[in-house]
Amino acid sequence: MQLLWRLGEAYASRSDHTQDSGDLRAAIASTVESLSALAADVLLQTGAEHGLSAARQGGDRGVLVARWAMVCGQLEDAVEALELGRALVLQAASNSAGVPERLAARGARELADAWRAAASPTAASPTASSAEAGGATRALPSSLRRQALEALGYRRRGDQKQLLGTPTVDELCAAVAAGGADVLAYLAPGEGDTPGMALVLGPRTGAVAFLVPALSGAGSGPLRAYLDAAAARSRAGGDAADRVWEEALSGLCDWAWSGVMRELRDLVLTVGAAGADGGTAQPGSCWCHAATWAWCPGTRPANATGTPTATPASTWW
Repeated sequence: MQLLWRLGEAYASRSDHTQDSGDLRAAIASTVESLSALAADVLLQTGAEHGLSAARQGGDRGVLVARWAMVCGQLEDAVEALELGRALVLQAASNSAGVPERLAARGARELADAWRAAASPTAASPTASSAEAGGATRALPSSLRRQALEALGYRRRGDQKQLLGTPTVDELCAAVAAGGADVLAYLAPGEGDTPGMALVLGPRTGAVAFLVPALSGAGSGPLRAYLDAAAARSRAGGDAADRVWEEALSGLCDWAWSGVMRELRDLVLTVGAAGADGGTAQPGSCWCHAATWAWCPGTRPANATGTPTATPASTWW
């Protein structure tokens, strides 16, 4: 994983000097493969601590790779990088316990039995104390983890998709349509004076990427001011801290609307007004925020009344 990531960094660094798009494409290919390996590794974790650390690292790396991919116009790769980098802990928490079953389903029954034996709390080292044996889940041998990853096919494209559940652009656009929504938008921050980027997916828009200057490091002052005010309010409280927080919140909302959301709204309205069905965009929209698109309405199974089983918080304008 690390070697693939470092190779990608080297390609990206060389592209900065040569301006060769081929180097940047090679960087994207190498780092996406690294992220896939990291996601598979997190999926096989038996303890949360290492998985959480790896997930944080993967999230940051996913945003960086997505920016490279958007610059090259490789929007499918950008989506894959973002989806691999997000919600890794959720994937690990929901799937790591089923690793033996996954292995057995692929015919690797001996490996599945070895995994169960190694993951058992009673499988502690003979030199471990009784307290250690009954404590946290022991780390699995690295050789066993490598064998499991190979058996689950994390390097094979089709098996990798099934293992990690990474959706394609077409699948996400179809999910947006099924949920009765217009678009799904990913927002990627920039650093320093480098603008942030938005990647928008929808049944009418397809995949669209554009620069968002407000999401640059230099342009996100209202966000930093709000975070500082919120932290001060939590520490000290009082009327003065409340007033500063309210002013910072007002500035944050103005910045978010004028710098980011208005452009997204205009895109939705423009595409809706020019829709192939001759319809017009509706004046009201529901903005949802979720760690993964699977949490949004229309992408989860409905209950007997037809209501989605999970509905995220949302606001209306």
